[in-house]
Amino acid sequence: MFLKSYKSVLTFSLSLSMLLSGCTSDESSSNQETSPSKNLVVPSKQIFVVAGDVLKVKWKDKEETVHLLSIDTPDLDHPRYGKEPFSEEAKTFTATLINSAKKVTLVKDQQKRDQQGNLLVHVYVNGKSIEKALLENGLARVDTHTASSKKIMSEFLNIQDKSRDKKLGIWSIANYVQSDGYHPEVQGEFIASKNSDVYHKVTCSEAKSIQDTNKIYFKTEEEAKASGRKRSKSPSCWQ
Repeated sequence: MFLKSYKSVLTFSLSLSMLLSGCTSDESSSNQETSPSKNLVVPSKQIFVVAGDVLKVKWKDKEETVHLLSIDTPDLDHPRYGKEPFSEEAKTFTATLINSAKKVTLVKDQQKRDQQGNLLVHVYVNGKSIEKALLENGLARVDTHTASSKKIMSEFLNIQDKSRDKKLGIWSIANYVQSDGYHPEVQGEFIASKNSDVYHKVTCSEAKSIQDTNKIYFKTEEEAKASGRKRSKSPSCWQ
């Protein structure tokens, strides 16, 4: 299953290169998307990428936590599962786009802030929508619980459908993306490193330290044992 996932990583990397090569620093170029009104233009050096869909933005001696509106990328530090599949790829993708531009445009929509007080905006670099780029490459899902205009939401859902049909990124893992978010556990309830002779429950703290490229999943404990591995000795895993 992870072979499929990493083939998708190659696909989005190629798409990112093509996207950047097509961008110019002139945001008024006629071939660029037109950003809506209510823009806030921020130098890219004042933006820190926290996750694929979360930014820290410094503006007039104030720092704002900014969430990309109406999309959701996998968590880098999920409380149960640690780094979710394609979370690192989403962060890298967003950071690469941000760093490719001198300035970044933040555009407000119908909903201004979320329940945590984070600023909700659409983000454009070189006239291109980061949300659309993430969706196009299978690195985000549409979050229908946040309010964007009907036109933008329709565009997002259409892009998502195409990525899902192509099984790009997050869509390459069957049932990983569900209506309530991401479910890494569908890959298996048990996990091991390909370089280790022990296995863990996916919720174990030790499992979070396994590098993505070394992760092996097992649907059942019997399957894990059949691989020649034994239970880890961490008591917290087996309570």
